[in-house]
Amino acid sequence: LYRKFGWGKEIVAGWKCFIKRKLVMQLLHTFRIMRHPIDGYYELEAEGKASVLSATILLVMMFAVKLFVVFETNFLFADWDVRKISIINEFLMVFIPFFAWVICNYLVSTINDGEGKFKDIYKGSVYALSPYIIFAGPVAVISQGLTKLEVVIYDFTSMSIVLYSVFLMFIMVKEIHGYEIGQTVKNIFLTMISMLI
Repeated sequence: LYRKFGWGKEIVAGWKCFIKRKLVMQLLHTFRIMRHPIDGYYELEAEGKASVLSATILLVMMFAVKLFVVFETNFLFADWDVRKISIINEFLMVFIPFFAWVICNYLVSTINDGEGKFKDIYKGSVYALSPYIIFAGPVAVISQGLTKLEVVIYDFTSMSIVLYSVFLMFIMVKEIHGYEIGQTVKNIFLTMISMLI
């Protein structure tokens, strides 16, 4: 209707103005990274398509999505008791491993000739979690309409989100540090060992 009759011209103009704001464009870069991870990470590092502020906003959103998933997932699929959930524990379970990953990856890459700066690793790691931020909430809502017999649907979508986030994390390490595939695998392995220590 807009293209044919010009209806809603003000709304479309307002939307175009809104998405051209720098912070909004940086937040929307999550979709670019999910569609074209190699180009997306290059743009994130070289062209400044993401900032520490946008990454921090997304990290807070990820924690909010995590809480939403914990409290809204159908009890048939949840292996936790909602009455025993502590927000502080959830906070620690999200942020301690995340920052351990960022710090350890930076330290390991410094030793192994990685090109990534600390802030690029931080931003890249947050943006690698884009599938979880965008899709985990809807999957939790959809789970409310599923029965125990449809557990395959829930498990498949949940596993797809996790696997795609892991894939994006792999691409992030490769692109941010300028590694080949073998170096990337070595870096991730050493990072995981460092996190356990």
